[in-house]
Amino acid sequence: MTLNINYGTSVISLPGGIREHLENAGAVEIKVLIALADSPELCKNIDSTENCAALADICGCGEDEINGAVAFWRGAGVLVADGQKSRKATKKATAEKPVEAKSAPKATEAAPPKPLSRKDELPHYTTDELTALLEERKEAKDYIDECQRIWGKMFNTHEINIILGLVDYLGLDWEYVLTLLMYVKKNQDEKGVKKSLHYVEKMAFSLYDENVFDIGSLNAKLQSMDLLAQSESRLRAMFGMGERALTPKEKKCFSTWLYEYKFDLEIIRLAYDITVDAKGKPSIAYMNSVLANWNAEGHATLDDIKAAQEKFKAEQNPVSKKKNGKESDGSFETDDFFKAAVRRSFGDDFEG
Repeated sequence: MTLNINYGTSVISLPGGIREHLENAGAVEIKVLIALADSPELCKNIDSTENCAALADICGCGEDEINGAVAFWRGAGVLVADGQKSRKATKKATAEKPVEAKSAPKATEAAPPKPLSRKDELPHYTTDELTALLEERKEAKDYIDECQRIWGKMFNTHEINIILGLVDYLGLDWEYVLTLLMYVKKNQDEKGVKKSLHYVEKMAFSLYDENVFDIGSLNAKLQSMDLLAQSESRLRAMFGMGERALTPKEKKCFSTWLYEYKFDLEIIRLAYDITVDAKGKPSIAYMNSVLANWNAEGHATLDDIKAAQEKFKAEQNPVSKKKNGKESDGSFETDDFFKAAVRRSFGDDFEG
C-alpha cells in the first residue's frame, strides 16, 4: 500500500536542524515548535505572558513547560533572538536544508560549511531557562552533575552555560565533554594553575576548528598532545632553546616528527647529529628534510635507518672513486647517504 501526504490547503515548514535533536526532544518541545512554525507571530515578544499563555493553550500544557521547550530550542540554535546571528546547532546541521512538505525549486549546490570561529558565541540561558531546561532534560542534568564532580566544584549559571553550550552549539556529545574536562583538570592541576572552564571552552573551539568532533579523534589528539608535551623539553635541550616560546614553524616541525611520522627521540637525535655534521650547527629546516626523507623512504625505526646506511656504505665501498681530484679511500659519510636518499625522493634540484 502506498500512502500520500494530504497537505490540504496549508503547509508548515520546519528547519532541517531539528533532526539532530529529535532524540532529546519530548512531546512538548515538538508541539511548541510546530505551533510556532504554524503561528510565527507568537515568536514576537515570546517572553510575554500573553504569548506564553497562547502557546500553552495551543499545546495543551503549562506555561512552565512552554518556557522549558523554548529554552530547549534556543539552546539547539533553532530559535534565535531577533538580530542575533543565526547559528547551526551541530556540524552536520550546517549542511542540511530546511524540511519542507512540498518540493522546492532546485537550488545551486551550497558551499561546504566553514568551521566555527572563536568570535562565535555560545548560547546564553537565563537562570529560569536553565531551570526549566534541566527539568525537561534529565540526562543533561545528570551529566552536568558528573561534570561538577570531575571539576571538584558546583557550577554557577555562567559555567553551566559553557558546558551546555558545548553540547547544544558545537554538537559535542557528553562523553567528549567529560573527557575534555578530565584532561584539562589533570594538566592544570599538574602545572599548579587555577582551573578555568574558559580554557575548556577555548580548547573545545580550537579542536572543533581542527575537525576533532568525536570521542575517537579527541582521544587520538589528546594522546598526541601528551606525546608532544613530554618530548618538548628534551627537544628544547637538544636545540638549546631554554624556556622561550616556540615559533609556529618549530611547533609544526616538532609535532610532525613526533606524531605524524611517529619517530622516537633516538631517531630525531640521529637526524640532529647528521645536521650538525653537514651544516656545522643545528638547523631545524635541514633536520626536517632529513626526517621527511626517512619518512618518505618508509623508515620507521632506528634499525631501519641504520640498515639503510649500511646498505649504502656497502654499495659505495667496493669501487674506489675520485673525489676532488684525489682517490677516495672508500670511507662512508653519513651526509653522503642522506643527500643521495633525498635526491631519490625529491630529485636533483635539492640543495642541503
